[in-house]
Amino acid sequence: MKRRRGVLFTALVTLLLMGGAVVDSTSWAASPKDVKKAKKKKVCKGCDLSGAVFIKANLGRKNFSKSNMKKADLSNATLKMAILNKVMLAGATLTGANMNGVTGKGVKGYGLNFSKVDLSYSNFSKADFAAADFRGAKVKGVDFSGADLSWTDFRGVDLGSSNLAGANVDGADFTGAKLGAVKGKRKAKKTLFAKGWK
Repeated sequence: MKRRRGVLFTALVTLLLMGGAVVDSTSWAASPKDVKKAKKKKVCKGCDLSGAVFIKANLGRKNFSKSNMKKADLSNATLKMAILNKVMLAGATLTGANMNGVTGKGVKGYGLNFSKVDLSYSNFSKADFAAADFRGAKVKGVDFSGADLSWTDFRGVDLGSSNLAGANVDGADFTGAKLGAVKGKRKAKKTLFAKGWK
C-alpha cells in the first residue's frame, strides 16, 4: 500500500511540474492575429506580440505603441523609424536589429542587451533601460532625456551628440565611452557610483 501511495504521489508531482511547464511556455504566446497584423499592417497599437519571432523581419515605419513585445525575437530585424511609444520590450532579443530613428518614448526595456543594435538618432526619452547593456551598439544622437539608465553598461560606446538631460545614470559604467559631445551632462541626475563619467 505504501509503495502504491508513493507511486501515486510521484505521478501527481510529475503532473504538477508538467502543468507548470506548460503554463510557463504559453505565458509568452503572442496572438497569431496580432503577429499577422504586425507583419502586414502599418499600425499595430496595443498588440500582443510577446514571444513572437520576427527574425530579419521588416517592421520599419510601423506603429507599435503600447504593444507587448516582451521576449520577442527581433534579431536582425528592421525597425527603422518605427514608433514604439510605451512598448514593453523586456526580455526581447535585439541582436543586430536596425532601430535607427525609432520613436520609443517611455519604452519598458529593463536589462535589454543592445549588442550590435543601431539606435542612432532614436528618441527614448523617459524610457526604462535600467541595467541594459549598450556595448557594441550605435547610439549617436539618441535622446535619453529623463530615461532610467541606472546600472547600464556603456563601456567603449560613442555617445556622440546624445541627450542625457534628466537621465538617471546612477551606477552606470561609462569606462572608455566617448562623452565629449553629449548634451545635458550637467542636467543628468546624480551619478552615484557611476564609472567613467566626466
